[in-house]
Amino acid sequence: MEEKKEVSVKNTKSTTLVIVMLIIVILGLAGLVFYQNKLLDKERKKVNSNKTDNTTSEVEQNKFCEVGLNNYLKMVPYLQEYDSDSEMYEYNEDAYTGKLVTANDLNVKLLLAQAYRYAERTNVQHSINHPICGNDLCTADIYVEEKTFKETVKDMYNIDTIKVDGFNTGEGYVKLSKGYYAAIMTRGSMPINKYNKLIKYEVKDNDLIIYEKVLFTASVSAVTYVLKTTNSDLSTSLIQPTLGNFDEAEKYALNNIDSGNTYKHTFKVNSEGNYYWYSSELSN
Repeated sequence: MEEKKEVSVKNTKSTTLVIVMLIIVILGLAGLVFYQNKLLDKERKKVNSNKTDNTTSEVEQNKFCEVGLNNYLKMVPYLQEYDSDSEMYEYNEDAYTGKLVTANDLNVKLLLAQAYRYAERTNVQHSINHPICGNDLCTADIYVEEKTFKETVKDMYNIDTIKVDGFNTGEGYVKLSKGYYAAIMTRGSMPINKYNKLIKYEVKDNDLIIYEKVLFTASVSAVTYVLKTTNSDLSTSLIQPTLGNFDEAEKYALNNIDSGNTYKHTFKVNSEGNYYWYSSELSN
């Protein structure tokens, strides 16, 4: 009887040892799986991080590519027409005057006119029952939605609220009507056209600074002039092409762009992290 008890005790010890070893093996396997998962998770985060960095890098590259920089230059406000009658416009100075000019120095209606020039247009001719302009005659069926225009003004000049009823552009007098900004009044136009050449850019103290060469053509009294600034004295114009010859003026401006003035434009960052035009000055 005593021998049987001894065998029983030995069997119990053997069983316990096996169970302990199994537990150790299971824990070891669990630890290995956990470690492998941690490595995989770390690798996933690294890959995702690289993707994010690459995306950010692409955004930055697009922001400062030639197309992106020229899009910023579209924000720089300039007169759309040569105006010999100061009463026709409520503004007669723009960013290309040859002196330091900030957004605060200019009539806000000039800024709105520049924003209207580049705002996304909507053809609503077939989606409304009555003309947007009411009893007034619209100059076109292409309008700018109020929301879109406000967003454009905010993006270009960091202006949150539009406080004027209307403003003049090369297309006529623009006012808000039925949720759209539309030109309701046409007048004789003597357009000013801008020709430019991107020189360089730099980012300094979080500001974007762009340099460009620029010339303008203006049609005045049936004669086309090439100007260094939009408000130049016509007697100091570079050339007076053949009567009404816009093609010759354009060709001259493009071929002689290096004879134009060099301007330095400063863009600051708004609350959304986007650049808006702040100032311009001569940098010859």
